[in-house]
Amino acid sequence: MKSIFLIIGAVIVSVGVVWFGFGKQTPQTDAATPFTFGGMIEEVEYCCNGVAVTIGPPSPGVFMFDETSQLYSHYNIFSPGPNVVGSAIPGGVCKKLFFECFPSPTFGTIVQVGTSDL
Repeated sequence: MKSIFLIIGAVIVSVGVVWFGFGKQTPQTDAATPFTFGGMIEEVEYCCNGVAVTIGPPSPGVFMFDETSQLYSHYNIFSPGPNVVGSAIPGGVCKKLFFECFPSPTFGTIVQVGTSDL
């Protein structure tokens, strides 16, 4: 008698796991797709929340380097001159310091970046 209740309980739990595990579909999100950039660092501007890096051709733009960004060799993101290549997600804000931190938009936030040794 006890084994019948165990079997019935196991069947109910299995059906519940299958129903709730596979029966519900996860809603899709519109996650930002990373895009690539690269060129010589033309300007570096320090912000309250990171560093805004202006990259020249061939893939120019102003990109935000913050605490979530991954930096690879040769770690020269903080001064003009080195060449960089990396990926970024659209959007980003450099909070510039002028008596207080005020937002200034950028093309993207750097996900990962590598630099040259110069």
